[in-house]
Amino acid sequence: MMQKSHWLAIPLMVGLITSTNLAAQNPSVISAQEAGDSARLIEALNTGSVSNTLQILRAYGVSERTLARMAVAFGKPPARSELKEPFLKVSAEIPLGGNKTNAQTRLESAASLGYRLPTWLARWQGTNWMARCDSELSLCPIPPVALLDLNLDDSAFLRHFLWYDRYAERLHSVVLNGDDLTNAKIEPGYERANRSLNALYRLIKARKPDAFVWLEVVKQDSHSDERWLKAMTFTPDGLQISNLRQFHSPFAETRRRYVGIVGTNMPMMVAGFFGYKAALQEKGRLLSDSKRITNPTVRVAATTEATAQIGGIGSLVGQDLAQAEVEVAALGYRGLSAHSLLIEALANQDKAAGVVDRSSIVDRRAGLLAAAFAEKDYDRVATLAKEMFDQSTPGHLNWVIARTYQAMLLLSQTPVKPAEAAQILDEVLAYDFRTRPEFHYQIVYAAQWRMHAAMLTGDRRKAEDTAQWVRDNPFRADVKSDFLKRHGNALKPQSTQSN
Repeated sequence: MMQKSHWLAIPLMVGLITSTNLAAQNPSVISAQEAGDSARLIEALNTGSVSNTLQILRAYGVSERTLARMAVAFGKPPARSELKEPFLKVSAEIPLGGNKTNAQTRLESAASLGYRLPTWLARWQGTNWMARCDSELSLCPIPPVALLDLNLDDSAFLRHFLWYDRYAERLHSVVLNGDDLTNAKIEPGYERANRSLNALYRLIKARKPDAFVWLEVVKQDSHSDERWLKAMTFTPDGLQISNLRQFHSPFAETRRRYVGIVGTNMPMMVAGFFGYKAALQEKGRLLSDSKRITNPTVRVAATTEATAQIGGIGSLVGQDLAQAEVEVAALGYRGLSAHSLLIEALANQDKAAGVVDRSSIVDRRAGLLAAAFAEKDYDRVATLAKEMFDQSTPGHLNWVIARTYQAMLLLSQTPVKPAEAAQILDEVLAYDFRTRPEFHYQIVYAAQWRMHAAMLTGDRRKAEDTAQWVRDNPFRADVKSDFLKRHGNALKPQSTQSN
């Protein structure tokens, strides 16, 4: 990552811009004029044209006082900001709109667990967006982390900055991008993404030079995360890292890889569900649906049951999360961002049902397995995999993980035993997990090793068939995308049928 310090007053061809008051328009509709101005603003920021940048912002209602300060800031390289707190505990995606009482309860629950700092999603849609956002902000007990959630070549680029301009002084920090603009969601060749992110970064730093700006990166086995970071021509103040899928994920190895690109002093924060995403989302939907039931008696019963189910996950997660906080801090991370559903599960663990469905709950040893295998500590892998296998039920997620690692051992030690490994992996892949998204990562991971076993025996046809099976089945988009990036060359060309 590198900084470009040259800012030139070179005029660009800017389209006809009419003076605009965003509050007076229908902010849910992006006109062709505004989309064009957003594109021209991105171009001006990436080519260093201060005059055209200020001209566009002026036309969209940014005050002359703000523009004057920004003009001065554009003349200097953006300065890195320091994270004041030794370790942040962030509650992510708590919905602040809608019922204020529910939002307040969620914020208080998060604070009681130590997650006092909320994330606030920038939502500029609707004619009353300013009043609505003011109301949402008033619920936050302390300045929140803003998530601008920029998209690729975003036609609403101007809106993101105008929203930030209104709230810049009342935010803890700002995340440039959400899940839709990351290395996990867009194709390699990240220059286009960098143009939008670099432009927004420069606007934020010019508007508030001491703003702390996070960039999200998704940890990927394909190492697209490293290519993503290297493609950025600006240096954010911190990294928000998602997709460390479970407790005892390769936190140390991931940080080591990123330090080689961004340096040792950049704060990094781990974010996500920590292996419980699909299970939490399923129980979260049940809870949300139950609250919308109109019959009071039925609603209370359904909500009680749904709360008990999500609390059951919390009863399993609590100790692991506390240990993860200590572990990532010891490794040098500067924060942990837990999704609101994970926090809700923890807050309701005292209401847990007597029997918790553990079929999709990841054993904490799964992360230790990954770390031991990466270090080629095969004796440790064998011990952990046997423990998990002995204590799991066939068809449950921990059984899938244990069997996959047992097959991986057969393919990684001398002498390799591809036939025995293939038999184990075929057993795993014989289960129909297509409707269980919480299983998809592990099933596709097993499929990759099944391809490897096939290639070791010269069975290229089996490798191709396995790759095609992954491509043609409804696996989670992020899992399938990562698989195809790594193994797409094993696919046979798709045939086209003529009518």
